[in-house]
Amino acid sequence: MFNSLKSRIAVPIIAILFLMVAVILFYVSMSTSYLVNSFSNEKMAAARHSVQAYLRAYERQTLKAASALASSAELIRLINHGTREEIWSYTFERQDFLGVDAIIVSSREGRTLARSHVRDSSGDDISRVPSIAAGLRGEVLTLYSPTPTAPMVMTTAAPIFSDGEIIGSVVVNFDVGTNEFLDRIRDTFGVDATVFYGDTSVSSTLIHPETRQRAIGTQVASVVADAVLRRGEHLALDLNIFGLLPYAAYYFPLLGADGRPVGMFFLGISQELAVNAISSQRWNTAIIGIISLVIAILVVLGVANQISKPLRVFDELMGGTSKEGDIVWKPHEIVIVEKYRTRRDELGTLFKSYEDLVNTLIEICDELKMVANGKLDFEITPRSEFDLLTHTLKEMVENLSSMVKEIRTSTSQVADGSEQIAENSKHISESSVQVATGAQALAQASSEQAALVTKLSGTIIEVAEKTKSNADTADRADKLADVIIGNAQKGSQQMEEMIKAVNDITEAGKAIHTILKTIDAIASQTNLLALNAAIEAARAGEHGKGFAVVANEVNGLAGQSAEAARKTYSMIQTSMEKAELGTQIVGATAVSFKEIISGINESSQLIKEIAKASREQAANISQIRSGMDDIAQVVEQNSATAEESAAAAEESTAATQESANAAREMNKQSTTLQQLISRFTLKEI
Repeated sequence: MFNSLKSRIAVPIIAILFLMVAVILFYVSMSTSYLVNSFSNEKMAAARHSVQAYLRAYERQTLKAASALASSAELIRLINHGTREEIWSYTFERQDFLGVDAIIVSSREGRTLARSHVRDSSGDDISRVPSIAAGLRGEVLTLYSPTPTAPMVMTTAAPIFSDGEIIGSVVVNFDVGTNEFLDRIRDTFGVDATVFYGDTSVSSTLIHPETRQRAIGTQVASVVADAVLRRGEHLALDLNIFGLLPYAAYYFPLLGADGRPVGMFFLGISQELAVNAISSQRWNTAIIGIISLVIAILVVLGVANQISKPLRVFDELMGGTSKEGDIVWKPHEIVIVEKYRTRRDELGTLFKSYEDLVNTLIEICDELKMVANGKLDFEITPRSEFDLLTHTLKEMVENLSSMVKEIRTSTSQVADGSEQIAENSKHISESSVQVATGAQALAQASSEQAALVTKLSGTIIEVAEKTKSNADTADRADKLADVIIGNAQKGSQQMEEMIKAVNDITEAGKAIHTILKTIDAIASQTNLLALNAAIEAARAGEHGKGFAVVANEVNGLAGQSAEAARKTYSMIQTSMEKAELGTQIVGATAVSFKEIISGINESSQLIKEIAKASREQAANISQIRSGMDDIAQVVEQNSATAEESAAAAEESTAATQESANAAREMNKQSTTLQQLISRFTLKEI
């Protein structure tokens, strides 16, 4: 399964996507927690500063109210001269105006003169109340303290002076330990609040989720009490209210008259919404991550399938081509290849390359079929220098073509040779028969040759005598030929001298011919001058008559000179033609003399050779006479040999007949081989 390309593409990508989604979920969870915590911390810090500033604002308000009342001339007058009812009315009227919850006025003895919030309460000793005591001491002091009417108040005391003496003390109270005040803080600043007197809550905005009661009368944890009440520290921490609700809490002390904490103030921001938000965010992120992962997986599988499916199809096609040798285009394969080859990616290029490969293999198969059918006259063009298959096919066709040519030539030669062998065998057979017949005849004629040799010996003696006589005659002819050659050479020299004389006559005739042409030209000019003179004489009239006569005479002489020159020229021309003819005859005669001399030389040479040959013949004939005896012996031996040759000739005739039969069989096989080779069609060269 994991060996497929699809799994190799999809599994790593899906694993990476899983890891990315996990990292994103973890990051979102952590960042959400961090953001929520940061938001809670920032909100708590803002609420803490706001509430503390809010309380300080009330402290200043109570301080201003106490100072204003202590310096009021009306209140001083009423304390000195008025009644308690009048003092109460005064405080009651100023209570709402000053925005406080209670105004208490005491005498210098610490007796109550009026309580604005309790009309009939007066005369009791309140000198031990920390705020009243501070005012009677001449101090202006703001502090927190429980009262009989309120569990925790913010109170400010100021002394009342009259004529430089303290005549009483005025205390202004602002209730901070009421649920209404804390609800206002909650609504204003968005935080829960609780006021503690000591370590016990006296008012709170917290409501128990089950009993629906405010968290009043509950005690704070000892660790908080130790830090805030005993050490006077501010404390921030996370806790579970009622053991159920997660809160971010902040505690700070409320200081009494001696500067020590008498209680504490709690501010809390519920983390339930934050936890729910974090949980919801995590679930949402997880759902989004899972959906994204599923979509990504589907996309990855789709992409992998888009890659693996064509490759699987390509593998099937290539498997059929490489393993089964299937290189014939089937209709469904054409549709598949046409479908994928049009893609503009690497897969499209891959299928196009496969198509080109199959087409190339089909072309090569067609060429191999042509080779199988004996057609070797086509041209194979390799596609590149690395096209090993086509180069090999081309080399195979060329080698096969060359081999077939050689076989065809050899077959033709073998056929011709076998025919020649058969023909020769036939002739040899006939010759063998003739040899056998001749050998038999030779044996018979050998005895006759012996007698003929005896006669030939006598004839040779006569030939030797005549040859000696011919040699003597040839010597005399040779001497006569030398004399003739000498005379012929003298005649040839005289002919050369005659040719030279005739050539000189011809040259002289040519010179006379030139002179005559000059005379003829002079006569023509003289005639022209005489004509001009006659014309001028005619123009001169009487004075030119004598000159005209002279011009006529000169004209006549010029005409006679021209006529004589023409006759002489004609004669010279005839002489030159005859001289030229004589020159040709003399030349031909000289050539004949040379040929005669050459012939005589050749005859003399032949005569000399004849004489030499006659002498040699005489010597050879004497040798022939001595060899005739040897011939007689040879003739006797030939007679015996001829009988043996007759027997061998018969055997040779039988062997020649067998050779002829083998040659005819070879010719038949050569014809069959030529028919097979003729199936191959070769290129014309």
